[in-house]
Amino acid sequence: MAGSKPKQNGPARDTRAAIIEAAVAILGETGPAGLTASALTRAVGISKATLFHHFRTVDEIPLVALEHLALQLKAFSAPPKKPSQPAIEALGEATDRLVERQRAFLNAYFVFFAKALFDEALREKLAACGEQSRAMIAELVRTNLEGAKTARDVDDFVNLIAIMLDGLALHLLIAKDKRPLLRAWSLFAKIIPTKKTPRRRQKT
Repeated sequence: MAGSKPKQNGPARDTRAAIIEAAVAILGETGPAGLTASALTRAVGISKATLFHHFRTVDEIPLVALEHLALQLKAFSAPPKKPSQPAIEALGEATDRLVERQRAFLNAYFVFFAKALFDEALREKLAACGEQSRAMIAELVRTNLEGAKTARDVDDFVNLIAIMLDGLALHLLIAKDKRPLLRAWSLFAKIIPTKKTPRRRQKT
């Protein structure tokens, strides 16, 4: 929570980490307008002099906080799926769980997305942070999708799925009833051509 005060018994590096964590929490709870020097010093329990010892300006913090956010969201990996469940459908379920468990972090992610529209450095950082999830999706595409025959096919599918996942997460964050969204994702998963698993021959 943005109003909680992390312990400051550790070295200076811990103070810097606490500032970054507080920044992500504040962005996720109140948006960019809430990310001020006063809010950060209250959340971490430090003075403004200490804050500006670690960061030259408050505007510098989101660039560093974005990397921290990407590490926190590492839990978003290819999820285990039921034998009969399409891999793409399993991704939708993982996104739903992520929204339930890491709502403030996802809020912060979309705050970064909005800020990146007007900040080239943040756009570059956001793109770099997305490479890990794109690599995971690319492996899923190569393994599971029938139409991914060339590198360009894989890239096209990765872009499509990444766009759809961002849209799903954003709508899950604001929806009162998530069931229609998950049904729509299930329909999307069925439309994507997946490789058929060879049937095992029954022993006679």
